[in-house]
Amino acid sequence: MRAWWIRVAVFVSGVVTLAVEFLGQRMLSPRFGDTIDVWGITIAAVLVAIAVGTAFGGRLADRLPYARAIGPVLLVSCALLAACALVGPPILDWLSPRTSDRVGALLGALVVIVPGCTALSLVTPMAVRVSVREDLVGRAAGDLSALATLGAVLGSIITPFWLIGLLPVPTLMLLCAVPIGLLAMPALVRSPGTAVAAVMGLGFIAVVAALPSADTLRPGDRDGFGTVRAVVDSRLARIVISDDDERRAMYFDRPQVVQSLIDRDQPHVPASPYIAAATTLVCPKAPRRVLMIGLGGGALLAPLRRLVPDVQVDAVELDPQVIRLAREWMGVRERPGDRFVAGDGRRFLQSTDRRYDLIYVDAFSGDRMPPTLATTEFARLASQRLRPGGVLAFNVLTVPEAPLTDAIAASARTSFPQLSAQEASPRRRLQNVLLRTGPLPQAACVDRVRTTLGVPDLEVVPRELQPREALTDAEAPVDQLAGL
Repeated sequence: MRAWWIRVAVFVSGVVTLAVEFLGQRMLSPRFGDTIDVWGITIAAVLVAIAVGTAFGGRLADRLPYARAIGPVLLVSCALLAACALVGPPILDWLSPRTSDRVGALLGALVVIVPGCTALSLVTPMAVRVSVREDLVGRAAGDLSALATLGAVLGSIITPFWLIGLLPVPTLMLLCAVPIGLLAMPALVRSPGTAVAAVMGLGFIAVVAALPSADTLRPGDRDGFGTVRAVVDSRLARIVISDDDERRAMYFDRPQVVQSLIDRDQPHVPASPYIAAATTLVCPKAPRRVLMIGLGGGALLAPLRRLVPDVQVDAVELDPQVIRLAREWMGVRERPGDRFVAGDGRRFLQSTDRRYDLIYVDAFSGDRMPPTLATTEFARLASQRLRPGGVLAFNVLTVPEAPLTDAIAASARTSFPQLSAQEASPRRRLQNVLLRTGPLPQAACVDRVRTTLGVPDLEVVPRELQPREALTDAEAPVDQLAGL
């Protein structure tokens, strides 16, 4: 076999291995959460696959020290990648309600990531074996290892930057098998029957890839909330818009944790308890300029504008697809003086010279809060962007009685002398707490909010803050403190 073919096989195997890592994580996250735990399991699964594949590939290379042996390995890799793409989603769906997130993600990674990556990792040691000359072993091993690593670098860039969001994730996983199968063809010229079977298999993969993915929700499907209206696989999450009889929800990946909820007929009336609680942030003084870090479906916008008609809002949302869907499906509109910005909330604060009366942090990926928005350094930055008497507030989602709210309060207390908290949703598996600088709102102001919005059951239930160590950029174990 020609040297160029061996090098291309090594390089493409590296590209596909890292593509499978990202795609596998995106297959796991809707079922088991987009968390650091799932990412850790994903990375560990790829590293284990590479270790096992490299060790076994070296032994296989000693037994079959010729280039043509790489062809069948590529063909097996192609078959395993296709099988993982096809059978992975139903297996993950079966695991999701029967296991914890960590156990399910671990077992799921063994199904959708490890088989294909292990087979692909056989290629480099086999390529080294057939490429060396006796006096240049180190050079051959170094060159081919570097080539595989450069392929992995390319795979780690093109997959999250361009591929994810282009097609459904299982379809992309299936298409990863195609270049691997095509690379096997030159090595199979002496086995016409195998080559014909391989071509037929690649044709089957192409046909299946063109069909709608069984793992993809489509408008009109039923989900855990109601009837699906729109679905977008963005680079950061699967975003779903879904309706029940009277309400519309936006959620990421899993319907168990709804990002935004509105009443379709009366969007100014809060449809969820935590948005109702957030409306009390107009007390004691109505804010004229507000920064929202985390727009989601913009459920707070209509109530806020009803309470403060001339309010101006800057909203920073990490995912531009969330902003687009909020406009198209959640009734969100910018008014003169408003700005909707796609980007990171903390970086926006660092770059802006505007000053605000209220900075409201409501940023989540699923049910997880970004650690960078919970630290003393963030609180110090926010204090520099507030007008005198301005308020910094957080929507905190935790297991009831978990200490994350206390830890964020300790972090904010380094820049703000007074903090208070109120329960913002009932105590269930997860509970929202509204943490703010300054005192809790007075009853007279809450009455005005209640009357203006028509929310008769709006109450302020204090949540006592406990002493806790402050969080810093160097140490902010947000998931653990939230009990998640």
